[in-house]
Amino acid sequence: MTGEIDQEEAERISRQIANGHAFQKHVIRRLELGNRITRDQFAFLIERAILNCTESRALVRDRLAFWYQPDSLLVIVDPHHTDGGTAFVPAKGLGAYTGLL
Repeated sequence: MTGEIDQEEAERISRQIANGHAFQKHVIRRLELGNRITRDQFAFLIERAILNCTESRALVRDRLAFWYQPDSLLVIVDPHHTDGGTAFVPAKGLGAYTGLL
């Protein structure tokens, strides 16, 4: 699945997600990634998760999900969402990834 997203596209997607709601909600308010990190650092983590994911799969409505175990980061790429998707550390861990449709 990651073969469908190359380095350039992963960078574009990660910046779009990092500049959307996910940063404020998951990084700033919920501190899901520990100490506060910058948008650029968040974008880097998203890009790394997409390119080096532990697991990935297609979801309904043209979305893609990427699970990156070292950070327990779930990235959902949604081309129909203005933010391009979301990225967060789910409380249910891998179960959140496997439960996606």
